[in-house]
Amino acid sequence: MIHILSSFDLNTNEDWNIFVSDYDNFIKTLESTDIILGSDPLGHRVDDTPMDTDIERRQRCFSVIHFRDRAQLDSAYAHIQANTQP
Repeated sequence: MIHILSSFDLNTNEDWNIFVSDYDNFIKTLESTDIILGSDPLGHRVDDTPMDTDIERRQRCFSVIHFRDRAQLDSAYAHIQANTQP
């Protein structure tokens, strides 16, 4: 199994709740078509702990997506690249 961690910041005018809803719909589509195995809920960074040692990247939000294998990961990436929706 492969797990991909993505870190990001929302634009200042982006609403977190709308983003989460859109993201959840996107993930459900990927799961229903077997492009991914699943994902963890979107999260916010907690950087005031000694366990957060990444000083180079300061993004505030993250996601983790799970893939069965490299072939599934590559298929998901190709699907995302080809998708023209926001």
